[in-house]
Amino acid sequence: MLWFTWLVRVLSCLIVLVAAQRLQAVTADEATARTGISGGLCVIDRAGEAEADLALQLAERPSCVVQVRTGDRVSAHSLTARGEAAGQLGRRLYVDADRSEGPALPYADHAVDLLVIGDLVDADLTASARAEWQRVLSGGRGVALVGRSAERGPGLSRSALEAWAAGGTGNATILADASGTWALLRGRLPVGADGWTHRLHGPDQCQVSQDTAFQAPFLSQWWGLPRQDGMWGSTMVAGRGRLFSMRSSRQAGQRYALTARGLGNGVMLWQRIMRSADATEVDNYDSGRSCIALDGDTVLIIAGDSVLRLAAESGKELARIVGPRPGGGIKWIGVADGLLAVLAGDRDVHKPAAFRYQKGAASNPTGSDLAVYETVTGREQWKATVAGSIDERLIALRDHRLYTLAEGVGLECRDLGSGARSWLNADPDIQRAFRSPEPRRVAAGMLSKPGLVALPDQIVLCAKWAEKTMAFASNDGRLLWSKIQDRPGGARADNSIAFGKLWLDGGTAFDLFSGQPATAPPTGGGGCGPPLWTPRYWISAFGSVSELRSGKAVRTRDIKSPCDQGTIIADGIMVTMPSECSCGAELKGYRALAAAGSFADRPAVPWQQRLQVDAAVNHAPPTALPVDAADWPVSRGNQARGGACAAVVGQVAAVRWRWSSPGTVAPPGGPAVAGLPRLDPDFIATTPLTAAGRAWFVSHDGVVRCLDAANGESRWTTATGTMVLSPPTLWQGHLLIGGGDGNVRCLDASTGHLRWRFQVAPHDRRTFWFGHLVNTWPVLPEIVIDHGTAYAMAGFQSDNGVTCAAIDVATGAVRWETAGTSRIGPTAVFGHAAVGGGRLWMTGGTGGSFALPGGEWAAGPALHGAECGIFSERWLIAGGRRITETAQDALDSPMQRAEFTASPLDRASTRHRPLGADSAPTPAIPVWDAALFVLAARADRTATCQVTAVPAAAMNTWLATFPDDKHADQPALATVQAWSVELPTPLALALSQDLVIVAHADRQLTPPVGKIGTAAVEGVRFQLSGLNRRDGSRTWSIALPAQPAPNRLSIDRDGRVLVCLIDGTVVCVGR
Repeated sequence: MLWFTWLVRVLSCLIVLVAAQRLQAVTADEATARTGISGGLCVIDRAGEAEADLALQLAERPSCVVQVRTGDRVSAHSLTARGEAAGQLGRRLYVDADRSEGPALPYADHAVDLLVIGDLVDADLTASARAEWQRVLSGGRGVALVGRSAERGPGLSRSALEAWAAGGTGNATILADASGTWALLRGRLPVGADGWTHRLHGPDQCQVSQDTAFQAPFLSQWWGLPRQDGMWGSTMVAGRGRLFSMRSSRQAGQRYALTARGLGNGVMLWQRIMRSADATEVDNYDSGRSCIALDGDTVLIIAGDSVLRLAAESGKELARIVGPRPGGGIKWIGVADGLLAVLAGDRDVHKPAAFRYQKGAASNPTGSDLAVYETVTGREQWKATVAGSIDERLIALRDHRLYTLAEGVGLECRDLGSGARSWLNADPDIQRAFRSPEPRRVAAGMLSKPGLVALPDQIVLCAKWAEKTMAFASNDGRLLWSKIQDRPGGARADNSIAFGKLWLDGGTAFDLFSGQPATAPPTGGGGCGPPLWTPRYWISAFGSVSELRSGKAVRTRDIKSPCDQGTIIADGIMVTMPSECSCGAELKGYRALAAAGSFADRPAVPWQQRLQVDAAVNHAPPTALPVDAADWPVSRGNQARGGACAAVVGQVAAVRWRWSSPGTVAPPGGPAVAGLPRLDPDFIATTPLTAAGRAWFVSHDGVVRCLDAANGESRWTTATGTMVLSPPTLWQGHLLIGGGDGNVRCLDASTGHLRWRFQVAPHDRRTFWFGHLVNTWPVLPEIVIDHGTAYAMAGFQSDNGVTCAAIDVATGAVRWETAGTSRIGPTAVFGHAAVGGGRLWMTGGTGGSFALPGGEWAAGPALHGAECGIFSERWLIAGGRRITETAQDALDSPMQRAEFTASPLDRASTRHRPLGADSAPTPAIPVWDAALFVLAARADRTATCQVTAVPAAAMNTWLATFPDDKHADQPALATVQAWSVELPTPLALALSQDLVIVAHADRQLTPPVGKIGTAAVEGVRFQLSGLNRRDGSRTWSIALPAQPAPNRLSIDRDGRVLVCLIDGTVVCVGR
């Protein structure tokens, strides 16, 4: 019988194995194959252990960012540990363990690309659930894979799922296999959406959108990197849930890449480097022409003498269509009615030195070969060689017609499908008036401006180099009217366009049919860049929005777009590429804006419903830890944010320990390819707090960590599930952390146990903030505590509304809160906060302050930069880097920092006292205590930095005697300084009782004037130095293993210096 027992066991094992295979969960490859989604924001809702592998597999893909939402604490803890070990936590994997019941999803409309729910039962199949899933899916692209995994067992019947799918709008299909029973629900474009398929909206060259889905009130859809990305000649197109950009640059040595992003969230999907026909590496691609066109789910792009047809979702090359002149160059493409029209000529000649603002521009923008192909098959429909030459700016498509102005031929109309000539106007005066300029006057804004606009009834010649604007009948080519241009040949940035029955030429309007003067719609000031028109709005190149019907401004400016591209709208989302120019826009980076949608009508949730309190709070307070002046319990060391403490560091120092994440963390050293901007955010630990022999910080993965300050060993960890930008705050045993998810968490500083969590954000609406998944109202600054009250600010841009809450530290109860602060007025970007003079001061943009303890708000004074502190209880010190800047920006973007200034707290004077050179501010924040004020500054962009120390009393006197009249003689800081020493590229300062601590480079890093992203760090070494407080002499200096993060230094009571590095590690230096 032994053989029988053995057989039974073998069969049992086989049955188990087969069952395991049959019940295999959905894999990332299967999810991609079923949905067609290769990247973007992937949300796994109602997750359990069954979905953990899927989450980790998706997170390993560089094009995916995954958020797992679960109410299962055990599953959340397990997945957090696995994600941390894999190095994905906080980078491409977020674990939200606080999921509430119900179908509501905390995301902006059209922000989710892939939604997976695998535990549905019949009762979950409701119309409200479908509506919510549809709401969050990206329009025309997003897919929800919802149903029940086989691992979950029975609970969802196929018949119920089929009935539910049939009850919708026909955009759901049913799948059933070994992994479970599923429905595929596809995202819909919003009602009134319009795509942006060509550089100037469509192949007709008229920069007017028909989108009506974009409507006030607005909310930010996402913010993205890089902070500066384009100049003259940049191109964006968008549609069906995707955004494609091709940047031009005023810098030499730049590569050109087509970058695909999710339109609803900004997540990068793929990138393809483009080269000219001679395959040179840099300054070789003319991105200012009509070089990209969208055709459904494919994108077509010029590549030398050919046009590439790429899969819009993955970037995979589907076909290469060789143009009509092999070995030459394609000058222009347009797509309409399933056909690709091409203008070809000689191979591009690149003379980047001749074009200040667009290095890759071709100096021969004309061609004489026309051809039309089927976009799907690439089959040639027809081709023709004209007797003369056609400028790439004098060609357009409209209503199945191809219009060209050829020198030596005339204004011509051809049937798009056959190439047959419909009519020709051979008037030689027209050809002379619109002959291509030689040389091209780039400074006048002509390089990439359209010269021919095709309309339903008119063809308008409007080249900026010509003196006239001329309109012709589109049906027979006869001249309708001719007018002298508004400032012909001038440095105008806006494009002439047709809007309704009007032709708008700068500040002048004409009747489109007669050419007679007309009244232009009311608009605001546009600035240097073309405005965008929709049926409802006029939108400036700086992001301001005005209603066309009333002229009322509904949004103020916040960002500068490239001077000839402007802003685009597609699928109801307005996107602005950030310009490389040095215009003083407060926001730097990509910014997408959309209608508030369902969030517009949601009432504010009462604060009691946004507070979660642990039962332990009602029993006993946490153990109070001893804290005195030698400790570093808050950001910047003390309540004044002076960057100082009373500890003694000593005369010698060495590296004592180095903390690193359990997972592999690649340093954010810049772009993967030289000559391309960096697209990844920082993943850096917050500045450590120190007290009672411990150090607290939040690592890049959102995990709060408590270490033994003496040896770096872990005492406890607590995961937040979100990005944390600023340091925690320690007060009487409580540790408060502000999170990107809009929450403030209060932990027991001794154990890490959560005591309470309060959502400062008015709603839970997730989006992306420069590569991090956050709430639309993130808590970015550190929590300021004053007399047992914690002050937390949620929000980034004021037009979204900014909420400030005063919270009882012990209980989490709200004492007061203000919603929508600073929504009125200029669009501001806020930074950190400080308490002084009985007020809570907020930096950034317009700035402002709250009266304490009541919370009354007062706007101004304008405090640019993100940093602030209170000096000598009299002065508000403000300036420095924007809160959005990366560590790399600290080295190579000096034009983007604000000088540090001092302002009197009593506001008796509105003039700021500058503390350093406005032309070359450094990233290092000044530091001070009762005896000394230390700052780093440069006389100009080429000089080596000086670290200067001023006695505090002398600094007070110098600031007080500063003239209020800006035209009066200003006292020199050198007249009161104690000492000043050269120290190259200071990145961080800290002040101890005996030393000035400086993290710096071993050489001065200065990019050339007007160039961004060019500071070379290869071979540069970084150091931590201790300077004698009395004379600035260097007491010691040690090498750091990587670049220090700007302004992330702290000191503990035993004289140990803790330094955060840009690779995410923390180094301890001490005796």
